[in-house]
Amino acid sequence: MALIKRVARLFQSDMHAVLDRIEDPEALLKHSIREMAEDLHRDSLQAKILAREHQQISDQIAKTEQLQIQFDEELDICFESGKDDLARSLIRRKLASKQIFTRLSAQQTTLVKSQAELASRIEENSSLLEAMQQKVELVVSDHQPEHPVSYWNSRDVNMQPVIGDEDVEVAFLREQRKRSKQ
Repeated sequence: MALIKRVARLFQSDMHAVLDRIEDPEALLKHSIREMAEDLHRDSLQAKILAREHQQISDQIAKTEQLQIQFDEELDICFESGKDDLARSLIRRKLASKQIFTRLSAQQTTLVKSQAELASRIEENSSLLEAMQQKVELVVSDHQPEHPVSYWNSRDVNMQPVIGDEDVEVAFLREQRKRSKQ
């Protein structure tokens, strides 16, 4: 039984090694960037929807405030004319309007909080996306060969390779960049 378990573990570890070799880090990074961009796009659309809802609620609040002013004016007229029954009806409508105003104000407060959270998430995710895109550019540029020309002297293979000043400078900059990241 122990032998079977050991063989199974060996097979599993070999499969993991094969999968590790199959995975392309550049492709994984690019896929991650695409997903991040899609999420950012969705959040941007959601922000537009929230802004539109905020505008609609603000408009409704303004209309409700205008109705309150109108009800006050009409109540003044009713009390001056001695129309108490009509005044009661207007007061009922005014109270209903106040309730609507209170609900709209609460919705607006919640909406403003949601907009602020979404805006901060969009800002954070866009900076992360930008950083990931820069990392992909670095990875892609590091994997591309600088010079396809052979540096070996074709007459004598045993001789040291010919290294130009440009090659030294490029290698120096790469090493410097590696160490600045650490």
